[in-house]
Amino acid sequence: MARIRPILVAVMLTMLLFLSGAYGQKADSFEPNNEIGDAGQIDPGRAISSSIFPAQDADFYKVYVDSPGILQAQLDNVPKDMKGR
Repeated sequence: MARIRPILVAVMLTMLLFLSGAYGQKADSFEPNNEIGDAGQIDPGRAISSSIFPAQDADFYKVYVDSPGILQAQLDNVPKDMKGR
C-alpha cells in the first residue's frame, strides 16, 4: 500500500494539471479579460506577452492616452488562422 500512494499522488497531480486548463499556458496577469468590460489596462510604451488558451478564448486590452497622436500596436507570433483586431 505504501508504494501505491506516491503513484496515486502523481496521477492525481497530473490530472489536476490537465483538468485545470493550465497545461501549456503561461501565467497571464490580465485574465480574466474575455469580455470587453474586463479589458486589461496596458500602459503606453509597455510590451506585454499573453496567449489565447483554451481554443475560442478572447482577450481584450485598453490603453489610455493623454493627448492626440498615433497609437501603434504590434502582434507577434499570431497563428495564420487567427484574426487580431
